[in-house]
Amino acid sequence: MDSRPEFPRKADLDQPMQFELLSLCERLCDGLITPEEFDRLEVILCTSEPARSFYIEYVGGLHGTLRWMAARNMERAASGGSLGPAAEPRPMIFPAIDFDQELPDPGFVPRNSTPVDVLDAGGAGNNVKSSIPWTLWGLTPYKWFAVSWVAALCITLTWIWIHESGGPVGEFATLVQTDGCVWTADRVAPQQGERLSVNDGLELVRGIAEIEFDNGTRVVLEGPAQLSFEKPDRVACNRGSLVATVPREAIGFTVRTPLANVVDLGTEFGVAVEPNGESEVYVFQGAVRLKSSPDEKNNCAPPVELHVGEARRVQKGGIITNQVRVRPSSYVRSGARKVSHRQVVVSTTRGHGADAYVHSLNSNNYGGHPALGVKATYKDTTRRKAWIRFDVADPSAKPSQLCCASLQLTVAEPQQTHKTLDPNMIWDFTVWGLKDVRHGSTADGQPGEGGWIEGTGSTSHGQPIDGALSWTNASGNQLADDGLDPQRFVFLGRFQIMGPGMEGQTIQLSTSALRDFIADDSNGLVTLVVLRATPQPAERESTIHWFASKEHDRLTPPQLKLDYEF
Repeated sequence: MDSRPEFPRKADLDQPMQFELLSLCERLCDGLITPEEFDRLEVILCTSEPARSFYIEYVGGLHGTLRWMAARNMERAASGGSLGPAAEPRPMIFPAIDFDQELPDPGFVPRNSTPVDVLDAGGAGNNVKSSIPWTLWGLTPYKWFAVSWVAALCITLTWIWIHESGGPVGEFATLVQTDGCVWTADRVAPQQGERLSVNDGLELVRGIAEIEFDNGTRVVLEGPAQLSFEKPDRVACNRGSLVATVPREAIGFTVRTPLANVVDLGTEFGVAVEPNGESEVYVFQGAVRLKSSPDEKNNCAPPVELHVGEARRVQKGGIITNQVRVRPSSYVRSGARKVSHRQVVVSTTRGHGADAYVHSLNSNNYGGHPALGVKATYKDTTRRKAWIRFDVADPSAKPSQLCCASLQLTVAEPQQTHKTLDPNMIWDFTVWGLKDVRHGSTADGQPGEGGWIEGTGSTSHGQPIDGALSWTNASGNQLADDGLDPQRFVFLGRFQIMGPGMEGQTIQLSTSALRDFIADDSNGLVTLVVLRATPQPAERESTIHWFASKEHDRLTPPQLKLDYEF
């Protein structure tokens, strides 16, 4: 009867994977593994916890077996006996150790004491007397096996740590193509054909750059974007969009964002990262595994597997949303160059553009004010909201050609009436879009909700002139709770300001939601509303944040920067 145990099996590994792992481990230990097989083993170990357990058991079992056999043969050699058939080469097996068996106490067995009966694996099923001492350097074979397991585990975990931390490697990618690239000015601009390594990073202001990795992966990066190389099969994208095309032999290629990891399962996928770290993922072909990063409480959403045509968004806190709408045409794919790029800057001074703010304590019109006031007071009882309208009509561009949109505000006349407020306090602001609802014409001759009247002020009795914008008549404004009608508005994004801000400071918001909202516009007018989400910390404090309007004589009024690709 052959008492040799089988190689370890994991319930979470299917049989083909078990046999593939066994073959790769054997070739690794025999020194016969090829570079391609080594890369394949590395990918499997990095993407599968059951596979790592299998590998640890295999290496630990091999190490323990060799130690055990060495102890036996050393004793035989010392006694002048023949090493016998047990010394002959034979396939590696795992020792069958019953840890529930009651073993002799090694403390009562002196070194070189009487041997014990063991199963001689050299003859299947034959029990023979073998001169194996129960101790070698004070350790029994069972303890040698345990020590070997711990050593193998430490070696394996060290290897995984080095692998995950991106140990020093050489060049592994090439910048193969550039199209209209403008690089950041604080570093030497990379050249087409330049080799890249972990010490390199790409910071693209505008344009398209294509990188080819030595493993066959191709990444198309579209500016503005920041990309760093962590390992030959992992990059970090902190801003911007990219499309990765990964061949079968490079499965496991990973794109890390501030809030998530996107692991390739053999596919083509796009990733877009916004300045606040939130991102979206879209799968063109194949599949990916999306896993959010742990938050400050070490919580994270369960990983999600995405397939062709599916998209998800990763928000603050590691929240993975349900299926979201994504414009595949907004991504630049390998071999599908867009012929031209054009940026249009639209301010509230253009066409039917307008800007004003409303005040909850009165019905006055503030359309002629040089700044837009935004405020939320203690207990959220009083608000000032900024209303901004842009005339985005452009006969030369189609909505589907809009690939990026950015809102730009300029801080004006910071006001902080109480010095007790912390100047380093972070204030949160939200931006909302007013949906198009046709209900007739307005004074500017434009139909729809975008046609509110900016006005130039109020009468001596506090009434807006000619029905101009005020707290009481602003479309979608909820008077009771100082909020906005969720049926009339769509959330577009958020930004932050430290303290009251600095005069002339530029605030930018660029999100896919803003882009989609503008692309879906039906009347050529886009109205945005800015709210402050952070209330004042105490009732006696009074802080208003101001942004320059089109009536300001020095500072830049609100702007939209629209990037079109044709």
